[in-house]
Amino acid sequence: MQAVAPHLPSQSDNYGPFKLFSDDLRPGNVLVDDSLQLKAVIDWEFCYTAPAQFAGSLPWWLILERPHKVLNNQGPEAFLDAYIPKVNLFLQAMEQREKAKGMDAMSDRLSARMRQSLENKSVWFNLVCRMVSSVDLIYWDLLDEFCWGPRSSIAERVHNFTSNVEMHRCR
Repeated sequence: MQAVAPHLPSQSDNYGPFKLFSDDLRPGNVLVDDSLQLKAVIDWEFCYTAPAQFAGSLPWWLILERPHKVLNNQGPEAFLDAYIPKVNLFLQAMEQREKAKGMDAMSDRLSARMRQSLENKSVWFNLVCRMVSSVDLIYWDLLDEFCWGPRSSIAERVHNFTSNVEMHRCR
């Protein structure tokens, strides 16, 4: 986590503005008319307010399955093999729309923030925040080695965390 922390929003960014978010916002919960104009968004049971920076999170639904199901049943390689190409396609489409709307400054584009989150792996931290019931699976499969380096086993890593007092001292 220490490796990714510099790339996350600063503490002052977390004071707002806060926006309404729904972790179940996916194509199946959006109603459109015959001309594909948005008419309604349904299924708001998992909505909450969160810092505006959450808008930079990549959608989990791009593979049309919950990430933890793919991670659990097929492993992290299968998840990344399915997810990353769809992320790239999603970002390319978003970049085209942003450019068509005259958004030339890369730093102002939502797609640039999403792409950066993929590069610095904060995308996985955002995913964990949004899918708390899957925190163990996502952490061990997508974040642990990024944060702490190679490991021979989860048991070894847990042992090192719980027995190495120096690791927990403030620096």
